[in-house]
Amino acid sequence: MNKRLLSILLAALMLMALLPAAAFAEGSIVVNLGTVRAGSSLDMQMATTETGSASLSGGNLPDNCSIVTEDRGGSAAHYLRGTPGLAGDYEFTLVVTDTVEVPVEGEGEGEGEGETRTETVTVATLTCSISVQPAIPHYTVQDLECFVGEDARIRVQAGTDDSGTLSYQWYSNTIKDNIDGEKLEGKTDAELAVNTEFVGPAYFYCVITNNNNGLSETVTTPVVTVNVVEPSITSVAISALPTKLEYTEGDELDTTGLTLTIHYSNGMVVSDNEGFTVSPTKLTEVGTQTITVTYQNNTVTFPVIVKEEKEVVEAIAVTALPAKREYKQGERLDTTGLALEAITNKGRRVPITSGFTCSPEVLSTPGIQTVTVSYEGKTTSFTVTVQGGTKTIQKISIDKMPNKLDYQVGDSFDSTGMVLRVSTDQGDELVRSGFTCSPSRFTREGVQTVTVSYGSQSCTLELTVAPGEAKPEPTRAPSDQEEQSDPQPTEKPDESRYEDSRSKRASSAMLMVIIFTALVALVALLAYLYVTKKDELTALWQQLLSRFGKGGRE
Repeated sequence: MNKRLLSILLAALMLMALLPAAAFAEGSIVVNLGTVRAGSSLDMQMATTETGSASLSGGNLPDNCSIVTEDRGGSAAHYLRGTPGLAGDYEFTLVVTDTVEVPVEGEGEGEGEGETRTETVTVATLTCSISVQPAIPHYTVQDLECFVGEDARIRVQAGTDDSGTLSYQWYSNTIKDNIDGEKLEGKTDAELAVNTEFVGPAYFYCVITNNNNGLSETVTTPVVTVNVVEPSITSVAISALPTKLEYTEGDELDTTGLTLTIHYSNGMVVSDNEGFTVSPTKLTEVGTQTITVTYQNNTVTFPVIVKEEKEVVEAIAVTALPAKREYKQGERLDTTGLALEAITNKGRRVPITSGFTCSPEVLSTPGIQTVTVSYEGKTTSFTVTVQGGTKTIQKISIDKMPNKLDYQVGDSFDSTGMVLRVSTDQGDELVRSGFTCSPSRFTREGVQTVTVSYGSQSCTLELTVAPGEAKPEPTRAPSDQEEQSDPQPTEKPDESRYEDSRSKRASSAMLMVIIFTALVALVALLAYLYVTKKDELTALWQQLLSRFGKGGRE
């Protein structure tokens, strides 16, 4: 009996211990676990009970996650642990159960006394929810410096901690900012090839999107600066020397054949045979002379051999004029006081004391006369004044005919281009003006003689005159008396009379035309009046006849 009472007491105590759990399990507990990132490690406590362990009874846990129950010194803590890879919203149900021993009751007295049996009881039911968002992409980007024309690419190193896939979209900007840039259509790779045609900075940024199970997470990179620069020269070398390496003192340097090899900081190697300067360009140092070649502030050198040059006179100059500068016609030149110097190919100026000649030696031309000084094939000059004496013209002749030699009747003689040779007691000289020619106008055809006069002398030239357009007036037949008399030379017609006669004839013709025009106008007026005023004119005429008839009778 005591044993049975003890068993009943123990069972009652156990039931009393389970009462709080049973009360806890009467309603489902809703647990919102919040939002987490895919790829992040979870260790989330969902609930605590006095006893029991939790297990999934419905719904889906996030992938790679599990339910763990741990003893916390008299209580049970239930956790969601793992690393989810797929984004999404998850809901699941957990049941917390425990196993207990309960006494077995017999049917008769003393039966089953002290026996127990195992039973599983529900401690609690948990309804849990959790939102798993795509992981935020992580990335690295770097600025880039490149050379003009170089193949340059910028790359974003990106990744994600979850099971999502990444996509890319590049933008460019005119300022260093990753907002409001220009979308580069079609540039959707992690690598972007940039234009390096222009020197200077260019700005780019990339928008990276993590696509995970229908959800996405986007991040924008900082601005990537691409600085395009000109390559710098690292070295300059002579790859081919000039063809000519030996010179004579004073020669100009010849760079034909000189070629440079230029190395740039971007690895480029260029040959150039034009874009350099050399110094010196004139070789004046006898012996081995060093030539410096400059290419964009970079220099290299090479030697040439310069031989000594024989000194020769390149020019002469008058350093002092003769004491006598004025002469009379026919006097000889006096060079007393004349000082000369020679200028050599080496730039030296050497006085000349002898070996020079002057021309002319006799000053025969009045006026300002030039005296030429010669020395070793070089010349210079100075001027003197020659006063002329009285010259007697002895003879003149035509040295050069005039430009125009063909004439027609009525043309005037043109002496343009004619030059006379005038012989005087002081020599010959050429005269181009100051002479007269007769006749000044040709009035008949055939061969005619033109007389040229200069001073007291004259000469002639013959010209052929062709017929003109004007017809000569008919010659009056001579009378018998005139035929018997000696023929007299026909007097040349007076040109002024001919012009007056022609003017008078023109005036008479004009007067006749005016008179004729006036008569025609008068006839036309009378005809017009007759047609339009016939009746009035007839009446007027009859009145006039009547009046004049009556007056006659009286």
